[in-house]
Amino acid sequence: MKKNKKSLLLLLLSSVALTSCDADNISSSISETIANALPNLWVCLAQLGAFAVMVFIVFKFLYKPIKKKLHERQDYIDNNIKDSEKKVSDAKEAQEVADSNIKASRVKANQIVEQAHKEALADADKIMADAQAQIEFKKQQADKDLEERKQYMERKAHNEIVNTALDASKAVIGRELTKDDNDKIVSDFIDQMKKDEAEKH
Repeated sequence: MKKNKKSLLLLLLSSVALTSCDADNISSSISETIANALPNLWVCLAQLGAFAVMVFIVFKFLYKPIKKKLHERQDYIDNNIKDSEKKVSDAKEAQEVADSNIKASRVKANQIVEQAHKEALADADKIMADAQAQIEFKKQQADKDLEERKQYMERKAHNEIVNTALDASKAVIGRELTKDDNDKIVSDFIDQMKKDEAEKH
């Protein structure tokens, strides 16, 4: 503004120096210069009105929609960030639940395997005990059968020996033996057989 005033003043001085010293010319030239230097009030008001209308149009049709779009975009971004954080949090919770379920499943599986192992050992012990009892029973049965067979064979051998001894004694003596004679001969014969058997072993 000061620069404009200085240049205006220099312009006036130069115009005064160049023109003749005629007072009328000087005053008319000064008033003309001043009139050209000062703005017209109506032109200023029109320009100010046009500027206000332009500001209103820009504010109404550009600034507000752009601001609204920016707010919507910001809300969209914020919602996406919140959704992402919520999904991450849910994923972490789901991962923790899955991890705890896996740990519980492993513990349960170990317990089942351990229980199955114990049951298998118990079943094996029971089977072994049953087999041992069966073997013992069969052994006792075999011993019993063997003893019965031995007794049967001894009775049969005894009867055969008695019959043979009786027949032999009848042939040797040539007479009928009494019961006492018969018992003595049989007893002596059995004793002799036992001695022979003992000597063999």
